[in-house]
Amino acid sequence: MSDVFEEIIVVKRSGQRVNFDGTKIAVAIKKAFDQVYGDYDQKKVNKVYQAVLYKINEEYQNRKTIQVEQIQDVIEEILKEQKFKDVYEAFNDYRLKRSASRDAFNVKQHHKFVKAIEKIGIAIEDGNDAHPIDLMYKFASVMSQEFAQAYLIDSKYVRAHDEGSIYIPSLDVYSLALTSSASLNLSETKSTSLNEFTDIILEKLFQIKQEQYGEHIINNINLLYKSIILNEFKKLYYKNLVCTFKLTGLLDYIEVNKIKNIINELDCIYLDFKIFDVVIRNIKVNSIFEETYYSTLNELENNLFDCIKKLLLKLNSFNTKINNNKVLITIGSGSSKEESLFLEKYLLVLAELECLDNVTTVYQMKDNEPKEIILSLASLVSGYKNIKFTKDENVHYLSSGIALLEGQTLLTSITINLARLGIKNRGKNLKELLKDLEDIMDLAKNQLMQRFELQANKCKENYKYLFNDNMLLDTNKLEEGQKIRKILRNGVLCIDYVGLCDCVCLLKEKENFECNDVKTAMKIVEWMNSKIIQFTNECKIKFVLAENNVKKTRLSLLATDKSVYGLDYLLDKKDYFTFNKYVSDLKLDRLEEIKLYSKIQSLTQYKAAFKVKNNIKKIMECLELCKNNLSYYEISVGNNDN
Repeated sequence: MSDVFEEIIVVKRSGQRVNFDGTKIAVAIKKAFDQVYGDYDQKKVNKVYQAVLYKINEEYQNRKTIQVEQIQDVIEEILKEQKFKDVYEAFNDYRLKRSASRDAFNVKQHHKFVKAIEKIGIAIEDGNDAHPIDLMYKFASVMSQEFAQAYLIDSKYVRAHDEGSIYIPSLDVYSLALTSSASLNLSETKSTSLNEFTDIILEKLFQIKQEQYGEHIINNINLLYKSIILNEFKKLYYKNLVCTFKLTGLLDYIEVNKIKNIINELDCIYLDFKIFDVVIRNIKVNSIFEETYYSTLNELENNLFDCIKKLLLKLNSFNTKINNNKVLITIGSGSSKEESLFLEKYLLVLAELECLDNVTTVYQMKDNEPKEIILSLASLVSGYKNIKFTKDENVHYLSSGIALLEGQTLLTSITINLARLGIKNRGKNLKELLKDLEDIMDLAKNQLMQRFELQANKCKENYKYLFNDNMLLDTNKLEEGQKIRKILRNGVLCIDYVGLCDCVCLLKEKENFECNDVKTAMKIVEWMNSKIIQFTNECKIKFVLAENNVKKTRLSLLATDKSVYGLDYLLDKKDYFTFNKYVSDLKLDRLEEIKLYSKIQSLTQYKAAFKVKNNIKKIMECLELCKNNLSYYEISVGNNDN
């Protein structure tokens, strides 16, 4: 059938003539199925699609052109023949509405925007059980997404997204020009008490999550709390001493102001009582200083535990509409007594709390980490899965593995479907695939820059919280009314990918990814990394390469590929699994596996993940191996060491 489709020309309603593109037909059929069924087998879509192609091939062999309406007629005919009555009615209804809106509006974008109104009608039907506020948000989300696709995003990017070559995330916030995530600098946050400081952090995070739609990083949290812990101790110790001296009748005989000055000069919560020799007059007074100190330290520890618990629970329960609500907290052993105390209480809180779906802890593992801390972390990991590790305290990693400096922003990302390129280049050599990959990477880069321009033309006043208190790099240099372009230039644009290993399997026309395929996969990643470096130099903004680990994205692209291509290899798949999953299935030696992840981490923003037995010794062994070879890694516990 290929000769017919290579030669026939499609005549669009505008009179424009274009080459035949079967993918558009498959996508149109899939959208009709999507409207009728929440969940269905993509084999049905592909069956209809293949029948449509067969009929066009039969009836148009000796014709040079085919009208768009004629293609739609064939689709409707096949849907009726195969007894997909509901899908036929949905497709026909959609077709009639599109025709009516084209008659009503002369401007192409106007009639496209009418689709948003129609989708709102569908949203009402799908949301009968939703709260009114949730429905209103859904309406606004649909409207915003359709507006972005009709007016803000170049049609070639929308088409590539619809056809599954790329995936543009967060289309519903595109028109708001929001950036994605940030590694926040909260060091300028001021407070005099633990509880107040915790409330200020919570308020800042909540407000920032109204202005960005992704995950946020609180950096070096034990260092943030260091001075607050010391100040809290000073206040409590002085207050408790005065109270005790008053109760014992000694207050009038004690130089309270001198004691206050001594306490205010303290630079650590652990002290030498000799500093009070200038005011101690007898053994009883000396015992009051010591007993009050230990009771104060106990009170401080309880207050700190309660504040950490409140912080984590509140962060975990944030309810904002435009983002994933996730927060990532980095922590380490620190160099001060206050930082060590914070770490101790933080780990105790984690051990107590059963589930923190929206809060991830990343521990900054030092090369010379004490064995007792590693043992404590190993024990914690065995019961708590939402903890990850890094060895670079100056770089902070989002849960996706994307690295940010403190105060740096992830502006936005875009996903490339590598599996699609494998399908198109089945049986060909790697050189042919890389030619197609170059085109799609250029398209991805240009779309990211288009979105960047939309973001960069906003002013400081458009973001009430994000550009205050110097939380992002150089925001203190931003004047009122000034465009935020120079701040966003410090940010990161990410091109990520799905289906790397599937791409290799499809290219080689084989079912299983094997050890000898790793080399081909690495060549693809190395080539993509070279393009990323080129983009960074050309555009004067940092591009990064990452693997997309969002299941929703992978499943969306796989569903489209199943509908369009219907290959047995695709139809049997449950997911475009990550590189990590394929490598773990190879059953490599743990050190060999870690070295492979280390290599890919040198080329991409990659998060290595390991599952180990629920055994402290096994977990510690894995932690030791990882900390010496990897920048960022995740360890979770299972019943099998795989």
